[in-house]
Amino acid sequence: MTLDMELQIPPKKVLKLHLICIGILFVFNAIAVIAKYGFGDNNLHGFSRLVFLNAESNLPTAFSAFIILINAFILFVITIHCKNNGRKFLLHWTALSFIFLFLAFDEIATIHETLNSPLRRELHATGPFYFAWVIPALIALPLLYAFYYKFLKALPQRIGMLCTVAGGVYISGCLGFEMIGAYIRWLYNETTETMSLLYTVMTTIEESLEMLGMAIFLYALLSLLPLKVKEVSFKVLT
Repeated sequence: MTLDMELQIPPKKVLKLHLICIGILFVFNAIAVIAKYGFGDNNLHGFSRLVFLNAESNLPTAFSAFIILINAFILFVITIHCKNNGRKFLLHWTALSFIFLFLAFDEIATIHETLNSPLRRELHATGPFYFAWVIPALIALPLLYAFYYKFLKALPQRIGMLCTVAGGVYISGCLGFEMIGAYIRWLYNETTETMSLLYTVMTTIEESLEMLGMAIFLYALLSLLPLKVKEVSFKVLT
């Protein structure tokens, strides 16, 4: 039996919901930060660990990974459609799908952070490159842009602009403010236990920009999806 159905997802409503969730996480983080640096309470009965934006394996991490996975899923849907309808830019869609799948996994497993110590030793990285994983990332960035330049130009103008803005916002967070935070950690010889308010503010901005970039990109993909995939069909075998 084959069940055909039309799936309608309003991009603006999804974006609004996404921004509300980011806002809630930002407020929760602010409460934890005020409790820690204003009142010396690092725990708040477990609430701080659950909501700190610069912590791992908590609510913001799960939310970010979930949204990235949604983006990856939509990219795979477009990739399959592209494969069956002309194959134009198939390699670009496929690569983008796997990039986002890796980003989702990295959000949970923090693979990039495991590269810091060995790369720092090998490259004698200091200052803004103290988190040394940014060095290969900065090398890869212009290569990725060159690879996707024609791809972005071929997208509808509004969608291409949204994707560019999303990428700019995301990269300004995960690389720009990451490097600012790295410089602070290196300059003041901070550890995980002695993180300053300044560093915490930088990581809050970093994580917020990453989530905002993903929100804009999801909005762009949802706006593009009806143009790329005219219908959604589910095949139920009985």
